[in-house]
Amino acid sequence: MTYSYPELPQGSPPPPLVGVYGAEEVDSFSLSNLTGVLRRRWWIVILVALAVGGLNLKRQLDKPPVFQSSFQLLVSPPENETVNPLAQLQGSGLLGSLPRGKEYLNTQSEILQSNILLEPVWSQIYDALPPEEQISYSGFLANLSVMVVPDTGIVEISYRGNDQERVKAVLEALAEQYLDYTRREQARQESDKLRFVNDQLPKFQDRVAELQAQMLALQRQYKFFDPSQTAGNISSRLNEINVIRQNLSIKIQQLTAKRDALEQKTGIDNNSAFGLSSLGQSPVYAGLVSRLNEINLKLAEASTIYTGNSPQIEQLQEEKDNVLQLIRAEAEKEKGILSNGDLAQVLTATDVGGPKAEALQELASVGIELDILNIELANIIESETELRNQLENFTTIAGEFASLQQELELQRSGLTQLVTTRQALEVEVARSFVPWRLVSAITLPDKPINTLPRDILLSAMLGLLAGGGAALLVDKLDPAYHSVEDLRVSQHHTILGYIPLEKELRASIKYGSPLPNEAMQESYAKLYSNLFFLKRKRQCHSFVVTSAESGDGKSTTAFFLAQAAAKLGQKVLLVDGDRYFPQKQAWLKLAEITGFGGKNIPPDGNGVLTTLAANSNGQNGDLPELLGKNLFYFKVQDDTMTPEQLVSASQNFVVKMNEWKETFDLILIDTPPILGLTDSRLIADQTDGLVVVVRLNKTRKDSLKEAFRELALADLNVLGIVANAITSTSGGYGYYYGSYYSNRYYERQKSAKARDEAASNV
Repeated sequence: MTYSYPELPQGSPPPPLVGVYGAEEVDSFSLSNLTGVLRRRWWIVILVALAVGGLNLKRQLDKPPVFQSSFQLLVSPPENETVNPLAQLQGSGLLGSLPRGKEYLNTQSEILQSNILLEPVWSQIYDALPPEEQISYSGFLANLSVMVVPDTGIVEISYRGNDQERVKAVLEALAEQYLDYTRREQARQESDKLRFVNDQLPKFQDRVAELQAQMLALQRQYKFFDPSQTAGNISSRLNEINVIRQNLSIKIQQLTAKRDALEQKTGIDNNSAFGLSSLGQSPVYAGLVSRLNEINLKLAEASTIYTGNSPQIEQLQEEKDNVLQLIRAEAEKEKGILSNGDLAQVLTATDVGGPKAEALQELASVGIELDILNIELANIIESETELRNQLENFTTIAGEFASLQQELELQRSGLTQLVTTRQALEVEVARSFVPWRLVSAITLPDKPINTLPRDILLSAMLGLLAGGGAALLVDKLDPAYHSVEDLRVSQHHTILGYIPLEKELRASIKYGSPLPNEAMQESYAKLYSNLFFLKRKRQCHSFVVTSAESGDGKSTTAFFLAQAAAKLGQKVLLVDGDRYFPQKQAWLKLAEITGFGGKNIPPDGNGVLTTLAANSNGQNGDLPELLGKNLFYFKVQDDTMTPEQLVSASQNFVVKMNEWKETFDLILIDTPPILGLTDSRLIADQTDGLVVVVRLNKTRKDSLKEAFRELALADLNVLGIVANAITSTSGGYGYYYGSYYSNRYYERQKSAKARDEAASNV
């Protein structure tokens, strides 16, 4: 028989509750994670610690004995009452202050460990030895110790080695080197201090002369004696020019207003007024205008007597044209007049002998005066700019002069101090240095030092560090989830429940013995309460219980979850959808050992089976079976074991789900694992969501991640995760929840029950 996949019902399932499918893992580490790793891998820590610590301790014990000896040097600083003739110069920064107290001792300690002093001793002692007895300079430094004795001016120098005589020889060479160095240093400091003063005097003198020459050159170049007085003169002149500029600006504003008024009155702009005014004052132009007026008067008189084409009228008109021609020629002598209008406008504008001519003449005068004032203002502004530039430049020069003058005063003061100090320094220099002194004898070490406690401690620490590192490495390479926190951080899905590990569960199913851990069943009750509130808020009735891989405890979780709901009075249908590994026998065993089944249960399940039989149209072979009180079981038949037939054919899975939802309060479907099979996705598409079971210390991270990616491709609603098999090393709420109820609740309950039985027997 061949099968084909029918088209699945359309519609999108509800969005997931929390998180994102296929979320990338977040690599985080904390103290709680470290504690969990150590509790899980404690045996690795112990084995590696014993191996590494034992090997290191053996290596330390196999080393030859070590001898140590020491001597002491007095390196106390100069006395406080010592007068320092350079104190004033040090205050001005020419010399630094000498360290005192702990700073002085620390400085001397660093000098004692310097390469300049130690390398000659190392070469002197070890260069003459055979190659097998020589040690490197770093090894020489490792054997040497320089320590300041607290609250004293003493430094203790100690050296350790395998040869007693060589230890003493090294210390003697070091003592001789240190004492020789302090003698040389005293002589050098005496010479250096006097040399400093003698070297500085010519430098100060040369600098004073150089500064004086620079100041004199500035005075000669810019012709001033006192910079402040010269700057004051420039500022006064600048203020005077500023007042003149302001007065000119006010006068220009007044004349501009007057010009604008005359232009408005005459209707002529200032540029044409001068030419028209000159033309109106010309005697020739005035005579021609007077002659034109006479001809116009005669024309007016003749027009009353003669017709327009009479000889008299034509003669007068010809005379008028001649006069106009002469007037035009006279007007053309003034540039720009006729270009601004015709001859009639010019005659009207000039108004010879009229009041407009006077206004025109006044406008021309105002324009000329404005031009003169603007020229004066430009000159004043130019002078003001020049003075400002001069003042700015002189300010820079004055600043430079003042800086030179200030430096000259400082150099003169330093020169005076150097001259005063030179005499006092010759007396004081002998009291400013305290040489090192040997205050203890160098002895031959008589017995080796005891390093056993230190070797044991170091070996133990090294072993623990190595064991911890090995445990972390092994835990990091392990692909499984180990803690609830690891699961929560890496997946970002809601953890619906925490199920503690029950080690005796398989034995209880196999042999039918009661479950010793009753707190595990309480954890499933807690899981159901979370699903109950989710079911009530989102109207969910059917869930698929699955896992990424086999062996994660999905079938056990499905049974105990169904049992927890049935105990609360819910009618629950537990569907065995795993066509590869049916779970009926295991579930029957669980119902028996938990005391959930029994003979007192009505065979028809309080009428549920009777109702289903009445609605089955005689097909009683497809009815669920009674597994316990309010708990029913259904196993898909052989002809519906393929994914295709779960959603199609005569016994359509969608029809069954609709029938079951009307009868049962909760439907839980146990399906095969997600990876490698399509059953879970095909069945989950007909339900309200999936619950994914993750078994700590078993489920692989990459498997769970790939499973969530496949669910994301199918656009299925993942309600959350059930963290299964939680132990004391897993952390999280589930372990402490189970421990609390096991230790506080059930133990008290058992004790009370035992007391009641004992009382009844009596």
